Amino acid sequence: MRRGLATLLLAFQPVAVARLAECDNVAQLSDLKGEIYAIGGANASQPCGWHIYPGRRLLHMQFWVNESRLHGNDKLTFYSHKHEHPNAIIGIFSAARPVPVEMELRGSDEVFIVFSAIEKGSVLRMRYEAFVGEEIKIFGLYLSPIAFVMCVVLVGFLCCAFCTLPFGFVCWRRLSRERERTIEASELVQHAEIMRRRLAERAEREERDEAAEARTAEELAKLPTHQWSEGPRAADADEECCLCMEAFAGEDEVLLLPCGHYFHKPCIDRWFATKRYVAIASTAVVAQP
Repeated sequence: MRRGLATLLLAFQPVAVARLAECDNVAQLSDLKGEIYAIGGANASQPCGWHIYPGRRLLHMQFWVNESRLHGNDKLTFYSHKHEHPNAIIGIFSAARPVPVEMELRGSDEVFIVFSAIEKGSVLRMRYEAFVGEEIKIFGLYLSPIAFVMCVVLVGFLCCAFCTLPFGFVCWRRLSRERERTIEASELVQHAEIMRRRLAERAEREERDEAAEARTAEELAKLPTHQWSEGPRAADADEECCLCMEAFAGEDEVLLLPCGHYFHKPCIDRWFATKRYVAIASTAVVAQP
C-alpha cells in the first residue's frame, strides 16, 4: 500500500514542498508513544510539523487516526526523514484522499509529518507508537544483540590485552635477564677455557724447557774438563774466561764448549743455571758468551 501511495502522489509533490516551506514550527517527539493534535487556521502558536525520532532502531511505526478532516487544499504529508526533498515523501493525504484510520511505517527510524491546513474546519488527531526490536541498554545506549556481543568481545579482548601486557613485559624482562646471564656465563666459560689453554701451553712449554735444560745439563756433564795448564790449547785460544773476565791460572778447572771457547767450569755452570737454557750453538754464545 505504501509503494502504491507514493506512486500516486508524485503529481502533488510541488504543492507539498511549497506548503512545507511555510511550516516553521516543528515539534520534536522522541517518545515511543505519543499523540498529535492540530487544527487548521493561521494560528502560529501551534505546531504545523512533527518530527518523530526516538533515536533507536525501529521495527516499524504504527499510526491510529482518531479524527481527520481536511478541507480545500489542506494537506497532510508524511516524510521518511526531516528533509525538504521530494524523494523523502512517503504519503500525501487531502480532502480527495482521506487519511486511513490505521497506518504502518516500515524501513525508517524516523518520520516527519507536516499538517498544511489553512482552513479552520481542518482538524487532525492521531496517535502513534514506535516498536523497537530486541535491544540491550548499556549506559543509556541501546544496542542490538549482535552489537552487544561485539562490544563484549571487544571489551574482553581489550581487558585481556591490558592484563597480559604487564605479564608479557615481566616475561620479556625475565627472558632478557636469563639471556644476559647465559651470555655472561658463556663469556666466563670462554675466558676460563682460554686461561686453561694458556696454562696448559705454559706448562707444556716449561716441561719442554726443563727437558731441554736436563739435556743441556747432561751434555755439559759429558764435556771433559781439565786444568788450564794440562790440557792442549789452540794457538788463538782466549787467555781469560769470557764470563768472569779473569785470566786462566795453571790450576783452574776449565771447560771447552763445542763453539771453541774456554770457560771456568764454575762460571759456566752458574751461567747456565741463571739463564736456564741457552743453546750451545747459539750465535750469541759465540759472539758474547
